[in-house]
Amino acid sequence: MRESAQSAGRNERNMASRANRMLTVAIIWIVIVFGCYFFTVASPGLGTKWERLSPLPERAITIELTDFGLILATTESSNVYRRGLWANEPWKLYDEVTEDMNATPCQLDDQSRFSVSSPPGKVVARSSRNCVVSAENSAHVEVALLENGEVWLWTYLYGGIGGAFTPLLLLAGGALGVILLGLGGIMKFWES
Repeated sequence: MRESAQSAGRNERNMASRANRMLTVAIIWIVIVFGCYFFTVASPGLGTKWERLSPLPERAITIELTDFGLILATTESSNVYRRGLWANEPWKLYDEVTEDMNATPCQLDDQSRFSVSSPPGKVVARSSRNCVVSAENSAHVEVALLENGEVWLWTYLYGGIGGAFTPLLLLAGGALGVILLGLGGIMKFWES
């Protein structure tokens, strides 16, 4: 009789221990899923850093991203310099007549869904576009000309197969967390 009472006590403690572990895992899981949601769906680009580009040969007064994925900088002497978005190339004089327009297609940014941090300095000119990177990926691109003449670039890659399934995976992950939380709650209820 005494052994069965001890055994029942151990089983209740094991059940309580399992319930507590289940609830702990469920809460941690839900916090992780919410964090993933916040950084990928609710605030895309949060935490992305600005990148300093190579210095211009002359001091610029304006900067612009074109529909062809070029960064154009107009200088005080009215020269226009250009460079591509992705290649780490030097600034070159821009010749509109002979310039090859077979570059990255971009369009004006009509959305403000990206969490773009402030550039590291006082901004004189700024431009942004959404550009096609590959058959399945796009990028939100911002370029800023600072008061000291530096040019900074901010890019956030999005889309693709992973981008299409991210909300579904987060929904499934959230549902799993709720199921675990429910199981832990039921186990806790049955122990009392």
